[in-house]
Amino acid sequence: MHSKLNYMNDNTMDTQLLLSKVSGHKNFPMKLYGMLGDVEQFGEGSDVISWNVEGDGFLIFNPTKFVNTLLIKYFRTNKFSSFQRQLNSYGFKRTNLYASHKDMHSFIHRKFHRDHPELLDQIMRRGQAIKKDSILSSVAKRSRTQLMTPSIVLSKSKKIASASSFRKLQTSTSKFLEMDAFVGVLSDA
Repeated sequence: MHSKLNYMNDNTMDTQLLLSKVSGHKNFPMKLYGMLGDVEQFGEGSDVISWNVEGDGFLIFNPTKFVNTLLIKYFRTNKFSSFQRQLNSYGFKRTNLYASHKDMHSFIHRKFHRDHPELLDQIMRRGQAIKKDSILSSVAKRSRTQLMTPSIVLSKSKKIASASSFRKLQTSTSKFLEMDAFVGVLSDA
């Protein structure tokens, strides 16, 4: 696993492609992770933004230069306030570690870490997590009362936002089908 992470950190574009395949698209946290990886790998913009020392957040040293160079390139906006709104909507927190430097901004998120790109698909826009949980809850209720055929599993999987949730649903459905087959064998005996 360690060598895989090193490979991914060395090849940011490969990381972005891998992550976009997992979720179906590149959302805001994935774009942000890719931008920080590019800055770290190629050095362009390292005077503007970088990961913090711990790797659990990032620093923006010069917001004006960030807007004029990187923000427009990666997020197709030129408003720092829009970028901050996106950070807030995905649950990033601004820290006051550098309060003495009024132009420096520091942000963290418990699932946004330089060495753990696999956590990015767990970062959701506020409200999206509630919607996902209600879909999973309705699928679970239905599976208790009705046998879930592969076509039902497939139709439900399209509504579920992340690949990890789909794998959990597949596992629980497989276990349910195995139990149903076992009960059928017992009743035939």
